[in-house]
Amino acid sequence: MLSFIQRVFKNQKKTYFLLLGIFIILSSFEFSFLAIYDAFVRLDFSWQIRSTIHLIPVIGAAIALLLNVFITKYFMENKKQEFSILLLAGTKTKDLFYYLSIQFGFIILLSAIIGVFGGMEIMHLIHYYQSHLILQYSFTQTIFYYFCFLIITYVLILAIGSSQFISLDLNLAKYLSSHQLDLKTSQKNSFFSIDNQAKKPFLSIVLSLFILVFTFYSMKEILNQNNSITILLFYYSFALIGLILIITKTIPLLYDLFHHQLLKHPICLNALALFQDFTKVMSSLILLVACIIPTIFMLLLNVPSSFVIETVTVPCFIMIMIMIVLCFILRFTLYLKEQQTSIATIHAVGYDSKKLNNIVFLKNLIFFILGILIPLAFILEILYLVSQNGVISQSAIVFVMIVYIALYTLIVVYMFIQEKIMQRKVINNVKYLNRGE
Repeated sequence: MLSFIQRVFKNQKKTYFLLLGIFIILSSFEFSFLAIYDAFVRLDFSWQIRSTIHLIPVIGAAIALLLNVFITKYFMENKKQEFSILLLAGTKTKDLFYYLSIQFGFIILLSAIIGVFGGMEIMHLIHYYQSHLILQYSFTQTIFYYFCFLIITYVLILAIGSSQFISLDLNLAKYLSSHQLDLKTSQKNSFFSIDNQAKKPFLSIVLSLFILVFTFYSMKEILNQNNSITILLFYYSFALIGLILIITKTIPLLYDLFHHQLLKHPICLNALALFQDFTKVMSSLILLVACIIPTIFMLLLNVPSSFVIETVTVPCFIMIMIMIVLCFILRFTLYLKEQQTSIATIHAVGYDSKKLNNIVFLKNLIFFILGILIPLAFILEILYLVSQNGVISQSAIVFVMIVYIALYTLIVVYMFIQEKIMQRKVINNVKYLNRGE
């Protein structure tokens, strides 16, 4: 088993090093969140300030744990064939469980050890830039919190692995058949499978339009200074739900409204299909930013003005954004491997490189509008309310927005470069029409 793990690591060392690097960064940030939490537990503030400064780092640590699990799940999904071969070779499910425990246990343990030192350095960095407040945390207490989070992460990873092994054991033929094509191809997307003569679902369209109208109305009412905090939270909840529906349901709504027109414009149709596949695998990370970031700032609305709030919020926001962006990049890298068959098939049925570029560009434009621009507008609205209360300085708000825009610019540039490389790789290469390898 150990020799097999060694061979697998040698063949996939780039992926493993990327996984280890992201785990180390997540572990470092997780330690920092827990250290910030422990430091503020020891300080005496009013209950309103105390509840906020305790909750924000806890949210950050929980996101770090969640992203650790997400990344492992994404990584395991790309190892189904490897696990299937082991099962087919006679390996027992119990032995596969040991295989998973050794492989991921070593990575998690190594990243956790390095993460402690990384987290301590991050705390030194926070002290350097926030010299007006020294965060005195207990190392032993923070290590205890950190160890508890580590155990929870490891248990969740093993639970995910076990469920995948059971699924694979029951469906070996599905994962090993050389004739099994990826269902997420341009010829198998949900749009092409709908009857061209189907009637428009008017009830669904009316309901979606009502949600859109009420969402924008709620976002407008959030800015109303006369609303009480209870009414404000009510409108915020509806705006947040509407934001989620806008991101996830806009494309199906467009298809329902412009079904026949889209059939006459195959480039738009294929772009919408690719975006639909994109949101299926990336929506959790997109929605995490769209929901968590404004919620963190929303927690500040009913808090008295204090320099401590800014000391906690700004570094926590930066660390959360960096974690999500790194996970987004890793997930997008794995997503590109899944989309190789789709791109190769679109090219094979008659779309030249120029049309293919137009399809990918339109898909990315939709992502920019729905996944970046609309959440940014919502975050700016919440930040405006926070600035009106004087909880965070305007310079801090400007800095937060610069970080947000810079990190998402990095994502867009990375997507553009990697998709260009992938297109050149799969075009006119027959093997990607067979199994998307």
